[in-house]
Amino acid sequence: MPRLKSPDRLPMLPPWARPGAVEGRLILTLHVQPHARSTGPTGRHGDALGFRVAAQAVDNRANEALLTHLRTTLGIPSTAVRIRHGFGSRRKPVEVERVDARVRACVAAWDDATRP
Repeated sequence: MPRLKSPDRLPMLPPWARPGAVEGRLILTLHVQPHARSTGPTGRHGDALGFRVAAQAVDNRANEALLTHLRTTLGIPSTAVRIRHGFGSRRKPVEVERVDARVRACVAAWDDATRP
């Protein structure tokens, strides 16, 4: 994860991540591909971030695996991330609470790592 030189200099958000209606929240637009070999970001998918999930899309397993991966990677508690809607769809807006400079840097790094 990239380090920030100053707490005043926050990384720019990619187009698939936008500020939420409440300060300290982000809305991530994800295009989720279940039953993949691994779990993690794959690159931009239109105006969303492509995201592979190893779990199958059966009994909500892929959604739970996605949320677990986001919680672990971003280092936030389980109550701070949720799927807003689209539980049965590949395209999902995911709301992340308790966003600080570290979380913003991680989100920006996902975009940087997946761009050609």
